[in-house]
Amino acid sequence: LTLHENDGVVNSNPKQGYISYWQPHKDSELGMAIVSSKGTMFGFEKYITDKIDQSNAYAHLKVEEGKVVYYAGFGWKESEQYKNKREWEAYLALFVKKINNPIAVKMIN
Repeated sequence: LTLHENDGVVNSNPKQGYISYWQPHKDSELGMAIVSSKGTMFGFEKYITDKIDQSNAYAHLKVEEGKVVYYAGFGWKESEQYKNKREWEAYLALFVKKINNPIAVKMIN
């Protein structure tokens, strides 16, 4: 996740499977995240520099059978989907539940 001006808050929850960044942006706020399945994320790290757009937060993800599966997304306060960091992270927790408990449909003839 690019931390842009590095003026936001990084929150990581490897047990749940996400790393999030919530930041002020002009007269609004933005949230960004990387989400992975349960047991896939085993940590994170931050790389911080004084240079704009070069600080980052990295998720440590397990490689299984040569692949890494993760989801990346963002939310913008102006869209009125997420009014604050708390709502953004509540959405991430719900999204994690959904990817870890997919709906199974069985057709019976």
